[in-house]
Amino acid sequence: MTRVAVVGSSPQLLVSAIRRARAGASVVVFEGRDRPGGAWTVTDFAGYERVEVACHLLERDADGYRVLRELGVSLAPMDPQPRTVLRPGLSRPYTSPVTATAQLAFYPVARTLHRTELTPGAWRRRRRLAMRELVDAVTDRSPVLGLVGGAGDLVDRLVATAEATDVEFRLLTKVDRVAVDRGETVVEADGALEVFDEVILSAAFDPGALVVDGHPTTGPVRRRSYAHRLLAMPAASITPHSYLRFPRDPVLQRCSDVTHAAVAAAPEADAALLLVSVRCDDDGTPLHDTDETLARLRRHGVIGAGEPSAQRLFRYQGRDGAATLRAAAGPASPVVVLDSFGDLTRALAATPAGAVAPTGAHA
Repeated sequence: MTRVAVVGSSPQLLVSAIRRARAGASVVVFEGRDRPGGAWTVTDFAGYERVEVACHLLERDADGYRVLRELGVSLAPMDPQPRTVLRPGLSRPYTSPVTATAQLAFYPVARTLHRTELTPGAWRRRRRLAMRELVDAVTDRSPVLGLVGGAGDLVDRLVATAEATDVEFRLLTKVDRVAVDRGETVVEADGALEVFDEVILSAAFDPGALVVDGHPTTGPVRRRSYAHRLLAMPAASITPHSYLRFPRDPVLQRCSDVTHAAVAAAPEADAALLLVSVRCDDDGTPLHDTDETLARLRRHGVIGAGEPSAQRLFRYQGRDGAATLRAAAGPASPVVVLDSFGDLTRALAATPAGAVAPTGAHA
């Protein structure tokens, strides 16, 4: 039987694990945290249960939607719909041609303001994405869909489906090294060595931890670092929002108010939850503190008076070294590297199916 190691447990990697298991492989998922999900994990906070700790928005992708539905995940129009804040007191629907044009036009200015954040190639990719958003906004005005039950429900369903196909999960097990030498693929996790026929990595895997024929991988890696601040605010100070973006604000990258999702889980809580993403410097320190973030949100009219009664910071250190990892592994390598996408639906649609039969529906 073919043995497959999956390093990480993001939704994209979990779908790959399920597909390999259904093809008859013996699959092991390694996850360094105490629960699966990667950036799609949830936590308990301020009286609320299963709160998302990152901003998630599904872009339009028919194939990605199909994969989610095949997994039994329900999709519905987000309520309220996401919006783009152009200036204080003025916002437009996320899918509006006006907001897409504003997003595209702002990129030259943003590149000047944040020239150290991304490489020129990364800015070109972002500009192409903005152009695609403009085309979508003109040709498709359908509402933005969201996950019914949120990120936690999606991960739970994927894990349940994986376990039903005999996928083995090893939590709190960090993979330190993947070595390919003379046709043998060895995974080193917490000091133990294990041989596999195939290893599936995400683009976020550290290239230096992939060793091919005795040589650690070297090459360019695109890095990004965000801090997700989860704040418990006075309930009266926040009007529920599903997702907001601020293309013209140099501080507010993304802002998501998850009150509407969390209240259903803990109706007795007397605080509303605000989730805000801000950029970090190279060592993971947020570039803007909570006071400045809240001041800017008040200036835009997103929140009113009141201070947070509790807050928690989640740092996200991301990297995209897909091209470097693939170049090191080679075209006929047992190491499979999945592309890194900022959006779940595009990532799922692009997850290689190989010889695996289509995923069936699961309740």
